[in-house]
Amino acid sequence: MRGRSQQRRARGATGTGAVMSTKTSTGTPAGTGYEVDLDALKTAVKQLQGLLSDMDATKGKANYNTNLKPSQFGTGFAEAEALAGAHDTMRDSINSMITTLNSMISDFTDKVGYTHDTYAAQDAQTVAQLS
Repeated sequence: MRGRSQQRRARGATGTGAVMSTKTSTGTPAGTGYEVDLDALKTAVKQLQGLLSDMDATKGKANYNTNLKPSQFGTGFAEAEALAGAHDTMRDSINSMITTLNSMISDFTDKVGYTHDTYAAQDAQTVAQLS
């Protein structure tokens, strides 16, 4: 088992990270290898997928559960029309922000998943070559 002084943790937005070791599992000197915690990457992907699911629910609430009719602000005066317009503008703005955030999270999820798959494939190839 490696000591704390032999490891650095690279932390991502989800609070999980890959362990980058200054010593390989075979005991070779620092700088000749590294180790990636594939379980941490897999956990990060699952957490990001959960976040995407939550964001979809939030977008639905922002879009459909906040829809007020213009008549609910009153009728026959300019302020009511201004409030209704401001409400619609704010709802559209929130939906746009959620869409952008969803896209960013999805992109990051794909990249973390790709990174996991690439390292897992490299690990499998290395094991096969050593067998």
